[in-house]
Amino acid sequence: MQILQTTQNKWLLIRTIAIYCLVALLCMYTVSHFRMWWQGPGITIQTPYAGSQSSYPIIRVRGSVQNLARVYVNGLLVPISLSENTFVTEVALPKGYSTIGIAGYTQSGKRIFQSIPIVYRDGPMIDPRLQFLAPTNIASLLSGNNLAFK
Repeated sequence: MQILQTTQNKWLLIRTIAIYCLVALLCMYTVSHFRMWWQGPGITIQTPYAGSQSSYPIIRVRGSVQNLARVYVNGLLVPISLSENTFVTEVALPKGYSTIGIAGYTQSGKRIFQSIPIVYRDGPMIDPRLQFLAPTNIASLLSGNNLAFK
């Protein structure tokens, strides 16, 4: 009788431990999904910077995503690296001012959008803060005082 009682106690203990383990796993799963829901989707653009200028007709767009299933850059689907949650693509720029649009969608269809203004200029880029001044004499030319920053 006592052996039967000990065996029943062991099975009761094993069953109780198994139930606690299942409850703990369920709680961890719920917390991780709640955290994803709480943080929501996100897009971080690493390059190019907003308002940047390019002298090349094609520019590389690089960024990272959070809780997104699909990413579109200027309407074209871009693959997401699942291991790093990053994306990289190249975009052709028209001359002058343009905007690169990046849209992301969650599994449930929620949409987020970011845009990057950019300027493409044909030819060399010159910083508008930089002014070239004509040297007034040979001494200022040799001293390097022919550049001024505003």
